[in-house]
Amino acid sequence: MATIREASFADYGQIEALKARHHLSGYTEARWRHIYENNPLLNRRCLPWPIGWVIETGDKKIVGHLGNTPLEYEFNGKPLVAAAASLWAVDEAYRSQSLELVGRFFRQQHVDLLLDTTAVPLAARVLEKLGMKRPPVPAYDRTAFWVLDHERFLSSLLAKKRITAPGILTRPLAGLMIVAEKITGKCRLVSTAGGPVEFCARFDERFDRFWEDLRSRREGLLCVRDRKNLDWRFQEALANGAAWVLATGDETSLRAYAVCLRQDSPDIGLKRMRLADFQCAEGHLDALAAILSAVLARCRSEGVHMLEVIGFGAEKKARLEALAPYRRQLPGWMFLYKTPDASLAKELENPPVWDPCTYDGDGWLAQIKL
Repeated sequence: MATIREASFADYGQIEALKARHHLSGYTEARWRHIYENNPLLNRRCLPWPIGWVIETGDKKIVGHLGNTPLEYEFNGKPLVAAAASLWAVDEAYRSQSLELVGRFFRQQHVDLLLDTTAVPLAARVLEKLGMKRPPVPAYDRTAFWVLDHERFLSSLLAKKRITAPGILTRPLAGLMIVAEKITGKCRLVSTAGGPVEFCARFDERFDRFWEDLRSRREGLLCVRDRKNLDWRFQEALANGAAWVLATGDETSLRAYAVCLRQDSPDIGLKRMRLADFQCAEGHLDALAAILSAVLARCRSEGVHMLEVIGFGAEKKARLEALAPYRRQLPGWMFLYKTPDASLAKELENPPVWDPCTYDGDGWLAQIKL
C-alpha cells in the first residue's frame, strides 16, 4: 500500500531516480537545497513550507513526487505568497494517486496564489478540470524565435521528427531560410534605442533601484524582482555561463534589462537560449530591440543555434512577434493559476494585470551547467 507524505531533503536520491525514469532534468543536492534554504520569501517570512510531497510504497520506495517552489509576488503593491508546482512525476502503477498529490498542493496553508508554469499537456488538462485557469494573455502556447545556425537547427528539427540523412536536406533548406530572412529584414535586429547594451557580471544596486521604480508605477501582478530574488534564481547560472544578464542605462540607473538562460535539448543536438525576463522603465520598450540584437550577436559567436521567447503580456508579446521571424506552437498551454481569494480571483481576470514569463514560476529552474 502506497502512502503520501511531505518530502524531505533525505529523499534526494530517490526523487532524482524517479525524475530520471521520467526524463526530467536533474539537480545537484546543493542546488535542490538552495531552492528552499536560500529562498528570499522563506528567509523573510519564516513560513512553515513543505518542499513537496511524495508517494511512498510500503517498502519505502518513492514512486511519485510533486515539488513546491516558494515565490514572492505583489498585487498592486500588496505582498502575496505564491507556490509553483514543479517536477510532477508518478510511476505508471501509482497514477491513481496522482490527484492526491495535487490535492496536497491545493490545500497547503499560507499561500495566496497557486501556479503551474511548466505543465505538460496531460497535466494541464487535469489541472484545468480541478479549477486552475489560464491567464488572459495572448498565446502562451506559442513561442517566437530566431535561428542563428540554420543548418544545425534544421538537423535538430529532423532528429526530433526521426528523419534520417539530415545532411542532404538541411543545406538547401537552410539556404532558403536565410534568403527569406533577408527579404523580410527580420534577420537584422540593430537598434540604439535605450543606449548601449552591457552584459552584467552580477546584479548590482541598480537592479534594486529599478525594482522599486517598477513596483511603484506598474499596477497588477508582479513577481518580485529585487536583487535577492534575482540572485537566488540566476547567480549560479550567471557564474557558469548558462545565464546572461543584459542592461541599458548608466552607472546609477537602468532603463531596461533582460535575463537569458541556456535551455538546450541535448537529445536532438539543439543549443538554445531563451529570454527568461525583460523589464523596462516607462517609455523604454524600444530598448527590447537593442537588447535582442546584443543577445543574437553573442549567440552567433558562441555557437547557439536559436533564441526563443515564451510568454509575456499583450504589449511585449506583440513587439516580440513583430521582431522575430519564426513561431512555434507548443503542445499545450503551460501557465496556469488558482487563488483561494475570491477578490483576487476577480482582479486576475483582467488582462492588463498580467505579464507572465519564464521568470514568474519554475521555468527558470531548467538551467544547464556549461
